[in-house]
Amino acid sequence: MSFREISAWVMLHVLVIIAGFYFFRIWQLSPPGEIIAPNFGSLLSFTITLIIWTVISHIVLSIIFPKDANAPRDERDRIIDERAGHISGLILGIGAVTALGHFLFYEQANLLFYMVFAALIASQVGEYLSRIFYYRRGI
Repeated sequence: MSFREISAWVMLHVLVIIAGFYFFRIWQLSPPGEIIAPNFGSLLSFTITLIIWTVISHIVLSIIFPKDANAPRDERDRIIDERAGHISGLILGIGAVTALGHFLFYEQANLLFYMVFAALIASQVGEYLSRIFYYRRGI
């Protein structure tokens, strides 16, 4: 496996675990049939936790693979990044339009926020999965 593929695997796991805990906590705090309003403190906590684990994981990867960590992207990496970014954008667009459509019919602003936030996370997960797929496929 290449360094960039390993990095995508690590980031996929970090993001899914931290986002899973975040949304599970939102679900726990919400009363039945409702959803709590977005809280700046919980979003800040999510962001800081994600940054810390991202930095730690990349430091560990850089220690394990020092030569590969500093290698410039080659043509294959650029093609994979471009294709994965395209898929990520599609996922984000579909998620945002779905959230806005839901809001038009149900007028739940809190849910709109969480749906768009989930679309952002899903688009990043889609990008990591696409990178892994393309590295595995051997573009």
